[in-house]
Amino acid sequence: GPVRMVKQRSYKLIMTYGYEPLLFNLEEDPQEMNNLAEDPAHAETLAQLQTLALQNYDPGEYDAQIRQSQRERIFLRGLSEDSEADPNWAFVAQPGDADRFVRGGGLKKGAHATKARYQFPKRAPAMPTPSPELDASIIPPPRFRR
Repeated sequence: GPVRMVKQRSYKLIMTYGYEPLLFNLEEDPQEMNNLAEDPAHAETLAQLQTLALQNYDPGEYDAQIRQSQRERIFLRGLSEDSEADPNWAFVAQPGDADRFVRGGGLKKGAHATKARYQFPKRAPAMPTPSPELDASIIPPPRFRR
């Protein structure tokens, strides 16, 4: 979702839409390991930085626009799956960019297809296998606030 970061003096705030804010004192914690957002001693700093981050910015509206754009692109891609057409939204700065650069294009024409074409030695496609030490349950679900 939409993310915004602001920094003021030694404090850095990261706001990811749907998740709790992250507040760090970069002077005391340059590795950003200690989230101060829930520390009452930093409530005023958090409020000031949130106000700054939300100036001229509505993450809920931005999220809605992103999701609408995704729905439209998924719909258009679905229309082209059984044809030779392949919608590509990459910006073309000058003629020939499509031949010089690997852009989007999904499995048919994008980076996946290019890598598969030039892979040496050739190998059969492999199904992804999840790593046993990775556990998706450690990622908290988003809590959207309106």
